[in-house]
Amino acid sequence: VHATTTLPTGWTDMDFGGPGAAGSASVDAKGVWTIMGSGGDIEGTADHFNFAYQTVTGDATITAHFVSMVPGDLTYTKVGPMIRAITADDVTNGDAQNVTMDMTTAVGVRIQGRDDAFANTQDNIPPVLSLSQPQPVWLGLERIGKNVAGFYSLDGKVWYWGGGTLTLSMLTDQALIGLAVTAHQDGTLATGVFDNVNIQQGAQLVYGLESCPAGNGVMVSWQPLPGADSYNVYRAPASETDLSKFTKLNTTTVSGTSFSDAGTGLVNNQQ
Repeated sequence: VHATTTLPTGWTDMDFGGPGAAGSASVDAKGVWTIMGSGGDIEGTADHFNFAYQTVTGDATITAHFVSMVPGDLTYTKVGPMIRAITADDVTNGDAQNVTMDMTTAVGVRIQGRDDAFANTQDNIPPVLSLSQPQPVWLGLERIGKNVAGFYSLDGKVWYWGGGTLTLSMLTDQALIGLAVTAHQDGTLATGVFDNVNIQQGAQLVYGLESCPAGNGVMVSWQPLPGADSYNVYRAPASETDLSKFTKLNTTTVSGTSFSDAGTGLVNNQQ
């Protein structure tokens, strides 16, 4: 049994959109976060959920290790990091632009958002990471200006871009960044458990990564990160997660945002 503590300095917990049961958030002495939330969904044109968050100025990245959940709805309970615009009536109406990187009860990890393209929240289908039941995984969101990208990791070291970048024109210098939980079953409380919760100023993860065939090899390109003056490029089999086994490809730092790999064994982007 771990004694619970108040939330760390700078954090707030609040229900948004008037869910049918009051949510809560706590952190124990070992840094394990327990977020409880009710509500019908984070979806459509208005949300009903609980949110533990900081108000963060400028570009920022949140990462958290999802540990477990106690669901409300047996398919679409959603728990995970959120970046949310600040509006005057959002706590009552739950209608602000936002992006979440969700672990669901029975579908897997999904990135979704109410953004410039979709006032009625859209999510990715199929999921970013398809799972029939929740399992521990690292989840992350990164804000650069008015753009938000989602990431996941199996070990907290090698991060995978979730695909797509959502633009939120309602984002000002400040945004709400934290962990959200909705039961997808109003009046019932669902629980999300996390550890290694971390919000960092600035962009931390490369996004927009794309590849295309380049002769007997592959060309990769990515979006520039503010503050980064150069990059290193590594290669490993898709199943490899041990960073010590990755091969560094560049002999000098890469100042641009693309790199051609024509190394031995690569055949038309197949390996």
